[in-house]
Amino acid sequence: RKLRTQTHVGEIEIVVVDSGSTDGTVAHALAAGAQVVEISPAQFSHSHARNLGAEQASGELLLFMVQDAYPLGDRWLYGLMRYLQDHQDQGVVAVSCTEYCRDDSDMMYECSIATHYEYLGCKSFDRVGELRGTDHENLRTMGQLSNVACLISRQRFLMYRFRGRFAEDLDLGVRLIRDGLRIAMLASVK
Repeated sequence: RKLRTQTHVGEIEIVVVDSGSTDGTVAHALAAGAQVVEISPAQFSHSHARNLGAEQASGELLLFMVQDAYPLGDRWLYGLMRYLQDHQDQGVVAVSCTEYCRDDSDMMYECSIATHYEYLGCKSFDRVGELRGTDHENLRTMGQLSNVACLISRQRFLMYRFRGRFAEDLDLGVRLIRDGLRIAMLASVK
């Protein structure tokens, strides 16, 4: 419902990749007008599921999300899109946003999130990541994308795709900056 209420973005196509859930996810997604791609639990990896969803999508922009992330407000997606469009001429090809913890989050999670975004340099300010060194510290902080919400053009994504069984978002970000491209992690959009 929160994706369907986004404004200033045109038509939104929702693709759900389900790996054998038994909680009614498929029925709820279909009832909400989503396209559902079903895979077996044995076929699941974060990369494989997301790559399948991207292959099924028809739009020029792809937004990857996790199942328990919710947009704040009705212009959240517009904020991500606008930033990507406004910074394309500066080489920004993908954008993620920082999280705002839900009211039911526990204190440990809230501390973990605050520390994580402080480490990445985007807790309070938008940060554009680019290759500044090939050491672990630079690649980890500058190459971070997050599939809590990650917006990228379909064309660019299909050139790179996700790989590996986990941390596929970080891996994608690192590969993008290693190729001279830039990515953004936004604090101004949550």
